[in-house]
Amino acid sequence: MTLDLQLIEAQHTELADLFSDFMQSYLASPEGQSHSSSYLIARQQARVNWNAITAIVDRGEKFIESVLALLLPYADTPINRKTKHWIHPSPAFTTDARVKFETAGWTQSTDWPHVTQTIFDFVRHCDEAPDRLVDACAEFVTSPYSKGFQSNMLSPILNALHPDAFVLIHDTSRQVVNYFAGTIYTINLTDYPDINATTFILLDSVSEIIHASNSVPLNLLAVDLFDMFCHWLVTIKNYTFEHPVTPELYTTSTAPLTRIFASREEVEWAFDLLQDTLNRLGVTGPDDERFAITLPDNGQALNLIFGKWVVLHFTGPCYAQYRVGMALQEEHLDVLGTYNQWESFTTDDEVCIRVYVLPLETVLPFGGQLRKTFETTVDYIAKKFHNWTATHVRRFHQHIIAEAVFDPEKRAQFFGDFILSTSCIQESGAIYTASLTTYSLTQFAIDTGLDAPTLARWVRAIQRKGQAILYGPPGTGKTYLAEHLARHLVSGGGGFWEIVQFHPAYTYEDFIQGLRPQRGKDGGLEYVIVPGRFLTFCEQARHRKDTCVLIIDEINRANLARVFGELMYLLEYRDRALPLAAGGMLSIPPNVYILGTMNTADRSIALVDHALRRRFAFIALHPNYELLRHYHQKTGFNVDPLIQTLKRLNLQIDDPHYAIGITFFLDTALPQHLEDIWRMEIEPYLEEYFFDQPDKARAFAWDNIESQVKG
Repeated sequence: MTLDLQLIEAQHTELADLFSDFMQSYLASPEGQSHSSSYLIARQQARVNWNAITAIVDRGEKFIESVLALLLPYADTPINRKTKHWIHPSPAFTTDARVKFETAGWTQSTDWPHVTQTIFDFVRHCDEAPDRLVDACAEFVTSPYSKGFQSNMLSPILNALHPDAFVLIHDTSRQVVNYFAGTIYTINLTDYPDINATTFILLDSVSEIIHASNSVPLNLLAVDLFDMFCHWLVTIKNYTFEHPVTPELYTTSTAPLTRIFASREEVEWAFDLLQDTLNRLGVTGPDDERFAITLPDNGQALNLIFGKWVVLHFTGPCYAQYRVGMALQEEHLDVLGTYNQWESFTTDDEVCIRVYVLPLETVLPFGGQLRKTFETTVDYIAKKFHNWTATHVRRFHQHIIAEAVFDPEKRAQFFGDFILSTSCIQESGAIYTASLTTYSLTQFAIDTGLDAPTLARWVRAIQRKGQAILYGPPGTGKTYLAEHLARHLVSGGGGFWEIVQFHPAYTYEDFIQGLRPQRGKDGGLEYVIVPGRFLTFCEQARHRKDTCVLIIDEINRANLARVFGELMYLLEYRDRALPLAAGGMLSIPPNVYILGTMNTADRSIALVDHALRRRFAFIALHPNYELLRHYHQKTGFNVDPLIQTLKRLNLQIDDPHYAIGITFFLDTALPQHLEDIWRMEIEPYLEEYFFDQPDKARAFAWDNIESQVKG
């Protein structure tokens, strides 16, 4: 892992001044001296505890009590001293850990043998190979028995065993690190390798202050000193973290961008758009103070601001469905489709401009009327703020990103180590977070043209069974309805939904877990077990309280028995867990629902394995002519003649699995495109279906039905 972090001068000075104050005041005080001595006592006891537990394991004896009492950090209370729990200056527990975990519902009483084995394996991995922390954390969090365990619970034992390699991380220290490093680390163990490395960098920035002091006790290590500093700053000094966390913090590390862009290609496209937009605004280099590139929302978004208006906005796939925001004149709304919108900017004339946030699929490829509207708007903004000296948010400007926008050489260097953040894996799929606003059943019915009682019945089936498949012929809106079902199920909470598409080459290794080659230290290949999409999805869902939905598009195009493996059993017995062939355990969190879509023209439901059929609820979809009529009410195109033609055609097809659906015709420019749709999409399908009845195919050729569908 490479982490290159530079503090801006103001924050370096702030950290140094505060650290000096801490050294001169708290460290030399009686309270500080008592605090400092507790680290050495805890560290010495931890090594004794660890040696005792490894001996118990080697003898094959039970070690549940030992792991929970001697490896986890407890508060200094009379009861904990009496029961000989491990006392630590940064405790995560005041009473037995089992009470907390079972009360929260994270662990069942029968799970503790597996939980303590998982903890022991993790600590042993880190003890034997401190340089493989990333691997150890990745392995730990994929276990179904790691739920609820975070950095504040496990970093104390790692720090006690190897203080040269591991720091103490808890909510207090995390807050301090994020403030001075400009990061957005969480307490989750997935972030521990990065926050650990960042803390050592911060320590290095104050090393001269530490070495110059005569008040540091001989046995007090730098990592302990930093933990004391965090305690003093937050708890005793009650320091107010005043300015936003948007410092100039990186040179070649692209860590913040991996939260915003899903691939190397996506970030390169975005930077090209940023450069084109800045050029159009009249900005020729990164030193022009009229603009700023900022990382708002704790680094979960990127904004381009010119003058006082946001011109471009990008949000990561983990945080939103609508990901690209553009300043656009309100009069051109008809080119957008679906969108979110910000409050309009205040203008001095009649032009109303606001940011419209669009799905990435709407923006790409970036051309046509949308591009013209955006360029017209940018020209207006350039003229409006042409005489400004500097934007009011320039102090939050990310200069390194701006340099990469303008300089191809620096951009290539900047993107050189772009790796997608593990918190948002995008492997031929997409992740969408829930909106805290409710997507009601009534709105669902309005958006889809289906009646609310039918939708309510579908929802009840999904919640009862845990998984369902929407099946029907081409063009019946299976994926569209699955996405809206997912939106309804996760709305109003903190869950998320994700979509993945199956195909004939999709495997167990892609979906559950399998070996993947990685470059080793010596330049050769190493093969490691990597969690697949479903394991990763379940692990993310375990950290949410609310509903999470996985959509498997085209579920019948893969060999399901082979892809699902152990999951076939768990789909029926959801309250159980199974060991995986390559190690670890598989279980389905109770807040996880699975929706599949199945094209019956590819494979009839009758051909689906019976064992699979009884594990899913099946929701049949047929051509919904009312939805087509509802959709075109806003376009003004009379689709009644087309609907009558489709009904006659489907009577001739005489098989509901092969009927022609209506999504072919959900096009705002249908009058202009109808002939092309029919000739190039409907006719080839009919020629294949009626291969032995060519007269029927010819009867519904465009030349024979044109006058009918146009009325």
